[in-house]
Amino acid sequence: MSISITCESCGKSLKVPASYAGKKAKCKCGAIIKFPEAEEEEAVAVAAADDDDDQEEASGATSESSEDDDGEEESPRRRRPAKRESRGSVAREGSGLPMVFTKRADVLYGFSFSGSGGGLFAELIVGWLLTIVTFGIYLPWFMCKLNNWVCSNLVLKSREGKAIRVRFDGSGGELFGTFIVGALLTCVTFGIYYFWFSMKLTKFFTDNTHAETDDGEEYDLKFTGTGAEFFGRMILGTILCAVTLYIYFPWFICDLTKFYYEHLAIEKEGEAYASFEFDGTGGELFVTYLVGALLTMVTFGLYAPWFHCKMMEYFLGNTAVIFAEDESQLSIRFTGTGGEYFVTLVVGAILTAITFGIYYFWFTCKQLKFHYDNIAVVAAGD
Repeated sequence: MSISITCESCGKSLKVPASYAGKKAKCKCGAIIKFPEAEEEEAVAVAAADDDDDQEEASGATSESSEDDDGEEESPRRRRPAKRESRGSVAREGSGLPMVFTKRADVLYGFSFSGSGGGLFAELIVGWLLTIVTFGIYLPWFMCKLNNWVCSNLVLKSREGKAIRVRFDGSGGELFGTFIVGALLTCVTFGIYYFWFSMKLTKFFTDNTHAETDDGEEYDLKFTGTGAEFFGRMILGTILCAVTLYIYFPWFICDLTKFYYEHLAIEKEGEAYASFEFDGTGGELFVTYLVGALLTMVTFGLYAPWFHCKMMEYFLGNTAVIFAEDESQLSIRFTGTGGEYFVTLVVGAILTAITFGIYYFWFTCKQLKFHYDNIAVVAAGD
């Protein structure tokens, strides 16, 4: 069941999951809307449901009387359909929606990764062999094919089941040119050009990543970061880490993350569509990082999966998508738990060992699926 309400300021009709009952939200026009309590909404829904039942029963009675006259059995198509699951409830497993929908009722979009160990095995074996026999020349093509494989197995789905499919169309030839120039300039500048080279690679992989909806709408990622700005931030951060005995490290990581998101955007048909924002602070990360590092040490590494998930929660939880048209926002969340990841790592490590490394490809896919399938997009503030 969902809640429908009209904004008194702009007159726009809004429809949200039932879990929003009694809560407040911000309309795109800027007005604050309070959604009615569950009791009020349920009363309206019950009345509507009773009307629907009466209509169905009347229709069913007419159908049955007609069938009795003809002496035919009741058609399965005329049976009352099962009740649909409400948008505000948690989706059931096997519903065709990504795993993240089974964990939170407020998820608007969730990723689904469908890559298999067999597919990854073929990509990696062929890529490794060709890279070896060509003395590394095939590496750019290998990287493009691997990135294309990951993107082709990645889909962003809405709660209604609509899919946004990801694809990568970068070519090995183009990347090869970037590699050659970048490697040569990095060598002749004694490593200084590395920062510009790094930004060239980031731009290549970002700008060649696209997404397409079921109805043909296409979205493109764009990265505008420059080597000069990256160089400045890296130098300053490295110096501050050195003089503070690495106490500044959490602030350094947050600064680099902000730099990346400040220069990342989504375009639609060449026009600005959405941007990203990271509002995490070094102080918050310092606590998470310090506690996680200490617990990982005293537990001899056992706490590492929980530490990893805490870091994912921090970075994704402080990331927002801001739409250019009306400045409305969506938030990103990570729903994976340390317990789930611990089991994935332990089982994967054991199976990789007893199969003499063969299970590694399936193990890698399990980890990719864990990370992607636990990324949730929710309404801002949830």
